Amino acid sequence: MSKNSASWEKIFTDLDILKHDFNNAPFVISAEQIKQCVKDFSKTSQKEVRILCKQDSKEERPQIFIDNELFILPIKNGGYILCKGDGYIDIPNINTESIIYKSKLNFELKSANVGDSEMQHLDFAYASSLIRTFLNDESLVLSI
Repeated sequence: MSKNSASWEKIFTDLDILKHDFNNAPFVISAEQIKQCVKDFSKTSQKEVRILCKQDSKEERPQIFIDNELFILPIKNGGYILCKGDGYIDIPNINTESIIYKSKLNFELKSANVGDSEMQHLDFAYASSLIRTFLNDESLVLSI
């Protein structure tokens, strides 16, 4: 059982979430509503919104989500929706051999060796033309 199932049970009860018609629309919930419902819990993991809303896999969902076939998505800073459905996909094994990509840069991009963030890897994939090559679209441009 998820470490924050008790918190979500209280949130669902306080906000009458199970009375909502998920077939018609998702249930919109705010960080403020969540905080209000769990304010009396003592553990950080039971009342911190970002921890409560982090459900990276099917197995990490609180039991009430599993029992009612729901999942949570962020929609804006401090806003979430509870949706009907699976919300997750099992990534199949890739059994083909790896293709070695040679960067189209004719110099070493030293900034690519600083740090290890997801965004940094995406920036390097763009700078080295990996994304344009993979998508076969030379018109792609980087945007912020």
